[in-house]
Formats: sequence, C-alpha cells, structure tokens
Amino acid sequence: MFNSGIDNSGAGGFLAFWLLAWTVGGLAVSFMLLWGYFGQEKFITDRNEILFEKSVFGIGKKNRMEISAIKNFRTEKSNDDLFSGNRMAFWGLGPGKIKFDYGLKTFSFGLGVDDAEANYIVGLLKEQFKEQ
Repeated sequence: MFNSGIDNSGAGGFLAFWLLAWTVGGLAVSFMLLWGYFGQEKFITDRNEILFEKSVFGIGKKNRMEISAIKNFRTEKSNDDLFSGNRMAFWGLGPGKIKFDYGLKTFSFGLGVDDAEANYIVGLLKEQFKEQ
C-alpha cells in the first residue's frame, strides 16, 4: 500500500480510501451498539436546576438548566420504523418523543418510549413544573 511503484498506479490511493471508509463505518456501528446497549438519558431535578444528560458510560452531553427557563413540555409522535420520516429512530438515534424548550433551544429525550408512556411522562412533568 505504501510502495508506489509503476505496477500499482492508483491502488495505494484506493486502498487508503477503502481502509478509511471501513474504519469510519466500523466506528459508526460501534457507537450505535454502545448507545443501544449502554446509553442513558437522565432528567434529574434539583432545587433550582435540572441536569439533562445523554451519555454512554458517563461520556456524552451534559446540560445544567435553570428550572425557571424550561417551558412547553410536549410529545411528538414519531413513526420509528425503517421506512418512516425519522429513519435514524430505527437504529436508536435521533430526536426523542418528549420535547421541551429551554430558552431558544429545543431538547428532546425518550425515543424508546411508547406514545402512551410519553403522554404520561409529559403529564407528570407539567404537573411538577406547574406549567401554564
């Protein structure tokens, strides 16, 4: 692969591209398997703030949010089969069914819950946060 002789013109470039493509594909599959088996979504309330975390083995996105700035808890029904609009949901990726607004950003979680469960959780969250 690293020997650029007359006999293998272009073969080294092709092999380097092939190796890079398989490495990226392998990392993507590894990430999906890790998230599928060990991924966690946490929504932990404290006195004045919420810890919202999406992580695998503690590594991932962690957000601390002020409770007073969280608004508009809602559900979004999503068809999570392979041929729907949200194709990544089939693989366990993509936006969740439970959404809320924090400032000017929208956060989501709960991709793996059923629609009835999402409605129940949103009802509990609205009750706890006394949403208008």
